[in-house]
Amino acid sequence: MISFQFVRNASLAVAAVGFAAACTPIPDSHNMHWSPPEAKKENKIDWVELEHDVLFEPGSKKISTAEQRRLRDFLARSKFGYGDKLFVSAGDFAFADERRKAVNSALTGLGFRTVSQLKDNDDSGAVTVVIGRYVVTAPNCPDWRKPADADRGNTTMSNHGCATVTNFGAMVANPQDLLRGRAMGPADGDAASLAIRRYKAGEIKPLDTENTSSNKKE
Repeated sequence: MISFQFVRNASLAVAAVGFAAACTPIPDSHNMHWSPPEAKKENKIDWVELEHDVLFEPGSKKISTAEQRRLRDFLARSKFGYGDKLFVSAGDFAFADERRKAVNSALTGLGFRTVSQLKDNDDSGAVTVVIGRYVVTAPNCPDWRKPADADRGNTTMSNHGCATVTNFGAMVANPQDLLRGRAMGPADGDAASLAIRRYKAGEIKPLDTENTSSNKKE
C-alpha cells in the first residue's frame, strides 16, 4: 500500500520540477543568435556610369545624322536628371580634340552641358559620352527574419526602420546628399533687414480689412 506521505512527497517533487522548468529559458533557435546590429537598416549609395560611344566616319570631324539620333536616344533612355553629371571622353588619336568639340557642340544643342573633359586609352576614334550619377539601393525590406514571439532578450525587430529608410531613399532628389551634405550659401543680409527698415520708416502696410471674413457685409 502506498502511504499518504509518499504521495505527498512525490507531488511536491513533480511541482518543483515543473516550477524549475517554467523558470528555465526555452531555447529558441530563431532568436538565440540574433543581435541588434542585424536589424539596422541603411540605404546603399553607389556611383554608376552609363556610357555611349559616338562613332565617326574615317577621317571625319563631324557627327553624322544617324549618330546624332543615337546620341539623343541614349540621353532619353538614360533619363538625365537633377544631380547627374555629363562627361565627354576621347583617347589619343587623330582629330580627337576636334571630334570631342563636335560632341560637346551637339550636346549643347540638345540643352546639355558637360562638366569635364576626360581622356582615356581608347584609340578607336570614337568619342565616349558618360553619364555619372549616384543611385540609392534600398535595404532588403520588408525584413521578417526575426520572429516576433519568444524573444526573451527583447532585441530590436528585424523590420524596424524599413519603411522610414526606404521612403527616405526614394524621396531624396540627389542621392549624393546622403553621402555628404552641401554647404549653405551666404545669407542675404539685405533682404533680411528690409522688414526692419520698413518698420523703422513707418512704411508697414496695414492689413486689408475689407476682404476679411469677419468684416464681410451680408
